[in-house]
Amino acid sequence: MTAYSDGLEFFAETGTFVAGQEVSVLLHVTELQDFKPYVGEDVSVCLVPKGESAGDNCGNCSHGHGTEAEPEIEGEGHTHQHEGHSHEGETHEGHQHESEGHSHESEGHSHEGEGHTHQHEGKTEVQGIYRFCVRAEAEGEANLVFSADGQRASIPVRVFGSASEAAEYAESLEVRSSNGAVFPKEKSWSVDFATEEAVLEPFGQVIRATSRVQPSQEEVFTVSALTDGVVSIGAKALVEGREVRKGETLCIVKGSGTADENLATKYARAEADYNFARNEYERKKALASDRIVSESELRQAEAAFEIAKAVFENLKGNFDASGQSAKSPIEGFVTSVTVSNGQFVRAGDPIATVSRSRSLLVVAEIQPRYSACLKDICGATFKDMDSGRIWTLDELGGKVVSYGKSVSSDSPLIPVTFSVPNKGGFIPGSFLQTRIITRSETPAITLPTTSLIEEQGNYFVYRQLTPEYFEKTPVTIGASDGLRTEIRSGLSAGERVVSKGAMFVKLAQASGALDPHAGHNH
Repeated sequence: MTAYSDGLEFFAETGTFVAGQEVSVLLHVTELQDFKPYVGEDVSVCLVPKGESAGDNCGNCSHGHGTEAEPEIEGEGHTHQHEGHSHEGETHEGHQHESEGHSHESEGHSHEGEGHTHQHEGKTEVQGIYRFCVRAEAEGEANLVFSADGQRASIPVRVFGSASEAAEYAESLEVRSSNGAVFPKEKSWSVDFATEEAVLEPFGQVIRATSRVQPSQEEVFTVSALTDGVVSIGAKALVEGREVRKGETLCIVKGSGTADENLATKYARAEADYNFARNEYERKKALASDRIVSESELRQAEAAFEIAKAVFENLKGNFDASGQSAKSPIEGFVTSVTVSNGQFVRAGDPIATVSRSRSLLVVAEIQPRYSACLKDICGATFKDMDSGRIWTLDELGGKVVSYGKSVSSDSPLIPVTFSVPNKGGFIPGSFLQTRIITRSETPAITLPTTSLIEEQGNYFVYRQLTPEYFEKTPVTIGASDGLRTEIRSGLSAGERVVSKGAMFVKLAQASGALDPHAGHNH
């Protein structure tokens, strides 16, 4: 029996219910967030007649306690059932495990069949496993209600009037598979494992491309020479990749040495002009108050002062006695250097480029045959070629900036540009495997790409029959965005498959391991 709440999976092993008799229930509770065992204590099971609700004071409620780990029985052949279903051993290396007389005791338990007894000692507590004893009072339809940490889930069950009726019903619910794989909870809890339902959702065309990471235009700044002169690089090397602070000096552009172009001469002349204009303005301002100079002369002196001040402060802010200090306008890192030490530059010549990687452009180039789909782009995934990690456009908080409307003889491909904050630690200049996703009104069955097992060009998934029993199912795949893959045949929406750890299930199937709970009812 299996039921799901928003955050928990309840998997119960129990016999069929007969009126007036008690039934042992072994419950496995799994956290759906990480598919690890539930660690709480407030777990209960309640058998409620159909039409009634489970109250806190329900007389049929049972509170469970942790139990010991189940042993593993090696062998071949088994049967799984739902809703009062039994796992009955069929071959088990020459002996059979029967549900009658099979017990799980806190001091250890035994599997008996055809003279073979497996006695397992130990009291090791296992998180996530709880034992209950539930009594069915009256024949009829009922609900078996599971509760843990305020979350509830229920399964409809039938209470029979006699054991013979119950046995016939249990036999009719047997689930058999010639291609089944047993993967006990104790194993799935110990590895990276998860299951997920196949989803029917809109899934458009997926365009594969290779993209290149570039810095955003607003994140790139060019440091230029503001005067003619010779570049002088200090003790701290000006090289690509060097981290710089805002306002940090990258190099100095010194005057060329001629009288007309000497920066020191320009600086001294500007300082002298500024001091003269300031003194003249202040003198005429004082005389104007006594009407010794006219208002017009005062305004001329003020204008001359403002001009001289602007020229001098511009030189003072960007130059000193040694020359122009070429400073970084932002905090970032040097991405290119276009000069060398001792090189002569003219005003306006670029010296270096400084950028920061807070925002990036990812430019993908696609074939022209996809041009009609570009207006319907709704997302993308980016895969790092080195680490193999995949990011979605939504996960990065990015957006589509533009796509090309034409091609040229130099580049027959159409560029598609995405803008993304650099949450993925991308390096400008690196390449990414990109899948561009387009909108579609046609729904498709999809599941996580990690669910798929490939064997010689054929694809399979492990479909859940019970949370401990999975059937290897062939499927036909369609498009994939790197995270999810379209299933064209072999699976229906709502069916649950192994989404993480499918390879572990495959290995368990290849080893021929049998269900450790075979021989008692589920």
